[in-house]
Amino acid sequence: MDLNAVLSGVTVGAITLGGVLKGIALILIGLLVIRIVMKVVDQMLDKASRLQSLRVYIRSVVKVLLYFVLVLTVAPAFGINVTSLIALLSVAGLAVSLALQNTLSNLAGGIMVLLSKPFEVGDYVESEGVSGTVTGVDLAYT
Repeated sequence: MDLNAVLSGVTVGAITLGGVLKGIALILIGLLVIRIVMKVVDQMLDKASRLQSLRVYIRSVVKVLLYFVLVLTVAPAFGINVTSLIALLSVAGLAVSLALQNTLSNLAGGIMVLLSKPFEVGDYVESEGVSGTVTGVDLAYT
């Protein structure tokens, strides 16, 4: 008896035993790849001193994107139609980005301030009639 015939012969709906085994193997390999990529990202962030204030945010974004790619890679093995999943997520992303437009704009402004470093903690600044000493520079506030 052929192993491929046995693996494709055991089915539950559209899911086969071979597909489940393939999915589990992809998950394990994907988790290993994510761990390696995150170590490389950490090493790159250690070398980039300008990005230290954004380290947590960069790591979070990279990790979410890697897990998203892993889900899109593994989903077909379990009989999930990836194209409809991508369409659903893109519509949801558009709705969320439109709802959070002002917040995302402020977030982008905070990132620009952190990267360009026009001032640092301890600097005395004056803007539009308001003056003071900078006590902290963060992503959401200065």
